Amino acid sequence: MTGNKGVSCNGLTVVTTSGRTVLDEVTLHVGSGTVRALVGESGSGKTTLALTLLGMVRRGLRHTAGTVTVDGTDPLTLRAGHLRSFRRHRIAWLGQDPGLSLTPWIPVCDALCEVLDIPAGDDASRVRVAGLLDRVGLPGVELLDRLPAELSGGQRRRVAVARALANRPGTVVLDEPTSGLDARAVDEVLDTVGQVCSATGATVIVITHDLDVARRIADEITVVDRGRVVETFPAHVLDDPAAVASAAPRTRALWEAARLSPPGTGEGAQDRRVRTAGDSGTGAPVLGLRGFTALLPDGTPVCAPVELDLRAGESLAVTGPSGAGKSTLVRALVGAGPYLGRVELHGRVLPTEAGHRDPATRRAVQLIAQDPLGSLNPVLTVGTQLRRAVLRRHPGASRREVAGHIVGILGLVGLDTGILNRRPRSLSGGQGQRVAVARALAHEPRVLVCDESTSALDPTVQKGVLDTLNNLRDRTGLVLIVITHSPAVAAYTCTRELVIGKVLPR
Repeated sequence: MTGNKGVSCNGLTVVTTSGRTVLDEVTLHVGSGTVRALVGESGSGKTTLALTLLGMVRRGLRHTAGTVTVDGTDPLTLRAGHLRSFRRHRIAWLGQDPGLSLTPWIPVCDALCEVLDIPAGDDASRVRVAGLLDRVGLPGVELLDRLPAELSGGQRRRVAVARALANRPGTVVLDEPTSGLDARAVDEVLDTVGQVCSATGATVIVITHDLDVARRIADEITVVDRGRVVETFPAHVLDDPAAVASAAPRTRALWEAARLSPPGTGEGAQDRRVRTAGDSGTGAPVLGLRGFTALLPDGTPVCAPVELDLRAGESLAVTGPSGAGKSTLVRALVGAGPYLGRVELHGRVLPTEAGHRDPATRRAVQLIAQDPLGSLNPVLTVGTQLRRAVLRRHPGASRREVAGHIVGILGLVGLDTGILNRRPRSLSGGQGQRVAVARALAHEPRVLVCDESTSALDPTVQKGVLDTLNNLRDRTGLVLIVITHSPAVAAYTCTRELVIGKVLPR
């Protein structure tokens, strides 16, 4: 790719229909052949800014001032036909939810052939697609004929990355491309993005809450806060603590929050100790697994049978490489998939299928799915969904009591009541993730299963949600099961670790 003029925004302003400013006179320039990371808290305007590069302003928002140019073209001024051509040939977008870029009934090979505009099914096409998948660390030949539902969350994300980069576009916009990936997969995705940028001279915009990813992939980092560009600096600044100390307050706050340390350690720590496997739980087991293992669609066990007791206040990290079956394992635990062995709640054996479990049991064991926005009802407002959850737990509660419960739950996850009238499609990825956590907490569960439930959150919000979960464990005896690829999250939150059938003390 030659002659790429890069990406520029000049005085870009976007407001809601009610007049609230979402982007406030944003000005930036990203040169061709460079990678720029956009970092900032959830809801700061990062994704709204990135979407304008595709000529897209989300429903409920208005572009009121400023310009955007992508390789010399202002996509906000293009008519529908030219805009479709622009998006197809000159810019690639990977959204925060990789599932939305993959059609459920189209196999992986056909999905990439469609982007490449080559015939699906012939041998040459299959070889080419397999090579693209290999570049992002996937077993290409094995996945060609699989549907998206047959892939793990991490595999779907890497397929979506391969699809976005397949045509070597002049401009690439990636929204949280490494969220929910294990360390090896992160390395492979970052290497692939870097290779494409170097080989084609593409301009790459990466939205990420992970400052380590930003440091490793970007040439420069732009910090966004409340719709404004706070500062832009070379990525290598993050290698120098002294340089970070002189950065803008918002940058320092993000950097400090990203340095998770186990509860009870570090400056300002509360008087609570880091628990170990031997002393973390109390009383009789809340959750017991007896010879438990989930089954893949072909009947293959995900892992060796697990024998495990989790007592009140204990927490278990479930770790392993992407595609190993972690989500399959915990979905089976909540009754959403087949398994061998027994699951016991307070000593009572649970029916295998969630539909055969009584309502109180279903409320007691809650799953926060890896795709939080996909798990929310797209038609209902956040307020309606939270009210329904509260009323299932407190069926006789008055309107005032329900409202009080909701305000308290929103406070736990760092959201205000202004979000109650919004629908999931208007939420950022981080906001959607926190709403999903809030809805699960509204059921007042005894066991909470979190499938990468903080992976898309910026460091400050992630730490707040993890602190909330830790405090709930202390106060209520909540049992927590956390699927994570982050060693820091596992160490910060969990007292034990399950690595594909092996239980380790932390």
